[in-house]
Amino acid sequence: MLRRTFVRSALNLSQMSPVKIKISQMHFSQFRKPHLPTTKLQERIIVAGRDNDLKTLEELKQFIRFANPNVAGNTPLHLAAINAHERAVEYLLKHNAPMYYRNSYGQQPFELIFVNLFYYQKWSTYQKIQKFNRILDLFLGHGLELNDRHNPSEPYLHLLANLGALEACKILHKKGADLNLCDHHGNTPLHIVATKGQYHKEQLEVARFLLANGAAHWAENAKGKTPLDIAQSFNGHEEVGKLLSPYKTPKLRF
Repeated sequence: MLRRTFVRSALNLSQMSPVKIKISQMHFSQFRKPHLPTTKLQERIIVAGRDNDLKTLEELKQFIRFANPNVAGNTPLHLAAINAHERAVEYLLKHNAPMYYRNSYGQQPFELIFVNLFYYQKWSTYQKIQKFNRILDLFLGHGLELNDRHNPSEPYLHLLANLGALEACKILHKKGADLNLCDHHGNTPLHIVATKGQYHKEQLEVARFLLANGAAHWAENAKGKTPLDIAQSFNGHEEVGKLLSPYKTPKLRF
């Protein structure tokens, strides 16, 4: 019975017109995996992300999700993000560029925006905040999780608190970031800013913001230390100590 079915199928195939065979082949080709780009194409995609070259990205869009990182482990999305290229970020995310891929330093594309945007770019504070807000919305629109407790690196709010980026912290909180989220050491953002001394005025402003919005000043990290304990363990941290001293008890470990 099986042999008869096979012979009948072969006869049917032989009787098909060339046009029908071509259409059948086109149908099955939709399920084939695309060929991985060559090294030369890989380099073009990387450079296009770095240079905000939408024309090249459009030309090579079928390869975006398969693009290998450069020698530093950065994908096209890393390079678009670190240069705050909004249009390139939007295009790459739309075409399934890996959003959580980590470079050789363990950084995700979204994390690279922080250091470069708030440390190196020469835009005004207003321009930086507007750019950050727009790029954040692009990532959130593609499923970025702000409160990932399994993030092997620092949570996003911790990174911004460490930088003293007050306005960006406010934006992240407004978009749903948890002020009491712990990193893998059990530190909340308030623990992070408590490590900063009197020369870190921006971080002190972040501490005030966190306290004013209900950050758990009594929370203990994995070593049983509260933010006040940390501030008191450093010389030159009197400013932080004064800020946290009214909040001495109770203690609570998350």
